[in-house]
Amino acid sequence: MLKHENGRSGIALVIVLGMLAVMVLMGVAFSISMRTERMAASAYVDIVRARSLMDSALGQVVTEHIPAVMEFEGDDFYPSWFTDPPDTGAGGENFTDEIGIRYVPGVLHDRARGADDLDWVDIEDPETGRFYGQYAFMIVNTSGLLDANHVSGANRAHGAGPEELQIIHRVGPDVILPEATYVPPPEEEGGPLGRWRDNWFQRFETLPELYALGIWDAQDDGTPQSPSIVDQDPPFRPRPSYVNHFQVFSHYPDEEFIAPTGDPLTFEKANVAGSYDDDEDESGWDSDANIIAVLTQQPNPPFDSNEEAADFLTILKDYTRDGQTPWIPDDPGGFSFTRVPMINEVVVSNSFARAPVSDFDPDEPRYDFSIRIHVAVETWYPFPEPSAMPGFSVRMEEPPQVFESAQFPAFGEWNTTMEEESVDTPTSHTGGPDDYRVWRFTYEAEASDFDWSDLNDLVAFPIRILIEDPIDVVLLDGDEVVGEVNRVNGTWPQASFQSIIPGAQIRALPADGDFVPLGQYAAMSANDPRLNWDPANTLQWQSSLPHTLGEPNDTLSGPPDEVNQLMYCAHRPLRSVGELSYLLHNTNTPWTTVRLLGPDPDNTSRVVDRLKIHEEPTRRGLVNINSPHVPVLQTAFYAAPVEQFRNAPGARGSVTVAEARELALRIRDGVENLPGRARNLSDLSQLSGLTVNDVSSILGLTAPNKFEAESVVRNTMGMLGTRDTLYTVFLITRTFPRGFNPDPTLSEIEVPSELDLDEFVVAEQRAVALIWRDPALVDGANRTIVRSFIWLTEEE
Repeated sequence: MLKHENGRSGIALVIVLGMLAVMVLMGVAFSISMRTERMAASAYVDIVRARSLMDSALGQVVTEHIPAVMEFEGDDFYPSWFTDPPDTGAGGENFTDEIGIRYVPGVLHDRARGADDLDWVDIEDPETGRFYGQYAFMIVNTSGLLDANHVSGANRAHGAGPEELQIIHRVGPDVILPEATYVPPPEEEGGPLGRWRDNWFQRFETLPELYALGIWDAQDDGTPQSPSIVDQDPPFRPRPSYVNHFQVFSHYPDEEFIAPTGDPLTFEKANVAGSYDDDEDESGWDSDANIIAVLTQQPNPPFDSNEEAADFLTILKDYTRDGQTPWIPDDPGGFSFTRVPMINEVVVSNSFARAPVSDFDPDEPRYDFSIRIHVAVETWYPFPEPSAMPGFSVRMEEPPQVFESAQFPAFGEWNTTMEEESVDTPTSHTGGPDDYRVWRFTYEAEASDFDWSDLNDLVAFPIRILIEDPIDVVLLDGDEVVGEVNRVNGTWPQASFQSIIPGAQIRALPADGDFVPLGQYAAMSANDPRLNWDPANTLQWQSSLPHTLGEPNDTLSGPPDEVNQLMYCAHRPLRSVGELSYLLHNTNTPWTTVRLLGPDPDNTSRVVDRLKIHEEPTRRGLVNINSPHVPVLQTAFYAAPVEQFRNAPGARGSVTVAEARELALRIRDGVENLPGRARNLSDLSQLSGLTVNDVSSILGLTAPNKFEAESVVRNTMGMLGTRDTLYTVFLITRTFPRGFNPDPTLSEIEVPSELDLDEFVVAEQRAVALIWRDPALVDGANRTIVRSFIWLTEEE
């Protein structure tokens, strides 16, 4: 029995030991599992800590490091596009691995890869000194590139917006522009960049999407800059991609103009969108008072007085107003920009006759003495397009007055009457640079029963003709007068039409009553026929002998590249502020329109900075004229129409690739020499190497012509901007054990005196952010937008 019982006790012991073993194994497994969970949880906490530190790191970059890159040096408005080193942070080579490099445009790859061996930045509590971790960063200035979300490759017209940017690849052996066309294999459907964007992405959010499309691009010398990045997913085929000059975001605040150098202020622009309507409530324009206030806003306004600004506004209204008849404001000094003939020259001559009275007595000779005044009014039609009105005529409201010398009071009162018939000219103008017409008026005055013996001592006979009433061009609809314009309003000086007739000529008049021309004619010609209402103003009218009827006046004065050029009036809304270059700057500067290219001594170009033709406070997709990337600037000017005016006959064509490149080089070099670079579009007129003569030479124009040379800017200005600074920022954050401090005296855990921080890192996170920052101060601050923030992981 005992032996049997001992056997059972042994079995029980084995069972107990087995159970204990199982429990030990379960405990060990549980312990291992818990340890793993604890370690995973701790690692997750460390990752969360590292990600939380990313907010602090991003904030530091936005508030401290980007402002340091943008720091003003003297009057600098923009930072140096390429600083050396171009960035700050640590681990530069790690930022530009196969994942990170896709967020850098190809043109900047070499510079991005060159950023390494940079310092880590501690993140600490500023009050307690508690150490939380470290961050490293790299800032790549990706400003001045093309926005892939707004380039569409629409037909190039007159530069109203970025959709007209013509993106091409290779044209010629050494000229390369960014390409925006994906050329797929035959079995795939494909098309321009805009089609891929619209059909597949709606909009591009990140640069890697462009790399995936297979858009080829290269440096100016044709050397590819990007690594081969292959996207295997349909609908794309595996192929290398090069994206040099594109980004996926742009931001151009356009509600303000920027104060000139030395004053970092912004001012509100005035809106002149749409055609001007006589009823201001329906025009869509800002009020006259607001527009005038903006045009005279200090500092350095384009106009020195409200009166000058109001005159310019009058021209602008008439340029855009689509009315069929000329529009004259209430101000008698106003003038019109409507397509009508303009009074250009007035020539006055005379002829005399004497005839014996009916009871003539040779011993006491008495004669009837007559004078005829001949007034020729020349009009010039300087517009390239016909007027909408079918006919014109010239009207003198009252006959001129005749004044003879005070030496001969016996002449008495002259009875001035206009003859029944006057010589007129056809009442239609077809337009063209030589479309001169002359209207002739004849007036006759008499002095009856005049004692001829009083002329025995006559030496000279000054005759003065005074025109006191307006001379108008009237518009005709059939026989009905439907409008008037170009009024010569003031009284001519009495010496304007004065003829000194020698006494011998008077005494030698035949006595048969025939009219004989006597004396020299008098002529007054308009300097600029748009400014012709004040005959007493020598800027407007000057004596012209010999006369120039039927040809350009010889009294013209003004910039030589503008004088006597064709004028243009659209009678439609502005397409871009570049069209302002067709308008006279003010009434005191004949033949001086707003300048888009230099020389511009009066700074007329500042007008384009203060007016806008859209409601949007911000525009996108524009080309930054501060861009250092020649292919980007070249893209803006390529294919721009070269013409004096829209649809000009015989226009030279459009800007070639080579010409666009030369313009881009001139702009890049000129902007770099500006103090602080370009703040506003008007700064183009200040660039050395980009004057009217320079551009005329680039375009091969036979003679400098302001309007034709400026067309490359006028027909591009709606695609240009200045206020776009974009930074691609790479960030790494890393955390350490709790209680750790790199300063051994502050650390809660033991650290060696020879500290290698890398050995204590417990978690690391990486991200890339696209950050826009306004270079201009608005309300005392630089506005900032974090456009995108993306975590970089090995799985991407």
